[in-house]
Amino acid sequence: MSEVDFSYADLTNADLSYSDLLGANLIGADLEGANLSNANLSGADLSGTNLKNANLKNSKLFGTKLFGAMLEGADLSFSQIEGSNFSGSIMQNVILTEVNLSDGFIEGVDLSHAKLNDRNLSNIKFHHTILSDADFTNSDLSNADLSNAYLNSATLINANLQGANLFSTDFGGADLTNVDFSGADLRQVYIKNSKMENIVTNSDTKTDSCFKTDIINKMICKIFRMFTPSSPSYETTHELLDNYILRSNSD
Repeated sequence: MSEVDFSYADLTNADLSYSDLLGANLIGADLEGANLSNANLSGADLSGTNLKNANLKNSKLFGTKLFGAMLEGADLSFSQIEGSNFSGSIMQNVILTEVNLSDGFIEGVDLSHAKLNDRNLSNIKFHHTILSDADFTNSDLSNADLSNAYLNSATLINANLQGANLFSTDFGGADLTNVDFSGADLRQVYIKNSKMENIVTNSDTKTDSCFKTDIINKMICKIFRMFTPSSPSYETTHELLDNYILRSNSD
């Protein structure tokens, strides 16, 4: 079935396990609950596809396009995603056991509630990625790019963030206990209601008023953000952030 055209097809709960779908057109298809385990989807286009709760275990996704795909609750365990592009995809509660995320393009993805603890994620690119309530306990995120990422209420206990790019990252309500920020860029970060016991910084850690909790620096940070065009404008309405709307207008 390589290069087959299933665009906008209703394939709900279909059994496509072990299928050869190399280069297939699955744009806009409904594959909710489908079994795609061990399938070869390399080079396929699944842009806008509904893969909610789909089984993609051991699938081959080399160079696969998944722009704006719905992958909520999907199981991608042991899948190979080298060169695949997940830009704009919804991947809440997705299962990523033994998946090397560094092989794919993950920027701008919604990975809320992802279980990414005890992982080697060094040099990963999570720029503008939504990682609210994600679990990074004991993970290595050294030299990672988490700039403008949304980690509201995430758990990063004992995480290694040495040399990470955390410019304008939202850590609101996150648990940063024992995190190593040595050499990290923490300018314009959001730390409202964050737990920051025993964090580690050094002379190479870049900080500004936004990383301080006294009232004077909080006021300076708020004023600075009001006049900084690069401040993220997307909504962060989580209750732990006291219902502020735009991060550029918050303290």
